[in-house]
Amino acid sequence: SCVYGSATDPTVTGNPGGGTVTYTYYKDADCTTKTSKTGDGADSEGARPAYAGTYYVKATVAETTNYEGATSSAAKYTITPKPITVGSGITANNKVYDGKTAAELNIPALTAEHGKLDTDDVSLTAKGNFENKNVGTDKTVNISDMKLSGASAANYKLAESGQQTEAKADITQLTAQLKWTDTSLTYNGKVQKPTATITNLQENDNGVKDTCLVTVTGEQTDAGMYTATASDLTGADKGNYKLPDDVTQAFVIAKADAELEVR
Repeated sequence: SCVYGSATDPTVTGNPGGGTVTYTYYKDADCTTKTSKTGDGADSEGARPAYAGTYYVKATVAETTNYEGATSSAAKYTITPKPITVGSGITANNKVYDGKTAAELNIPALTAEHGKLDTDDVSLTAKGNFENKNVGTDKTVNISDMKLSGASAANYKLAESGQQTEAKADITQLTAQLKWTDTSLTYNGKVQKPTATITNLQENDNGVKDTCLVTVTGEQTDAGMYTATASDLTGADKGNYKLPDDVTQAFVIAKADAELEVR
């Protein structure tokens, strides 16, 4: 057998007269279908194939002065896929927190350095996933599910070792979008303030929504016009969010109606 891209004819023994040797290649063990240019990359019908696969070959030795010509029985002839190794060069993009571990990879075009023949159409795809969903810098991105694609992909295989398995990237905080409610209140003799909630809470890979609450300050008791402030975030996922630039909200406490009773 030989490797794709370096196929050669087999060696013939038992040719004492040194007769000219020609080879005929077939696609089947019964030698009924010769190789072709379109299907097997052969230069002509029955010529040595170029593409990876299992074939069969017969050798014919021409008649010489002292020996009759002869044709051998069929022998198996295998061209194995050429290994591709991408040991480096894959990078991962930074992203804003989205609750998911998926990472976007930048995969280089395959070249001779990776094992690809210049004119072939073959490329690499892969999946990237951050070690976890949370915000952080220089986080590990695991590279998996490497696959080859393209018109020439069948002639290649991924090398069993030496592939890049990790990259590094950042996840930055997502700006919380605030929704304010209870901005029009009525005096009741108690401390009151508006409520702020986050409207763009993300879901993790399992569809579970984040937990992140907004702490609001600026509570008031008496009737009047006031300003409340979203001052902090709390909850299990607070580190993945940040407050927006505008964290204030005007609110009003209206005077209560007097309940008069004459006795």
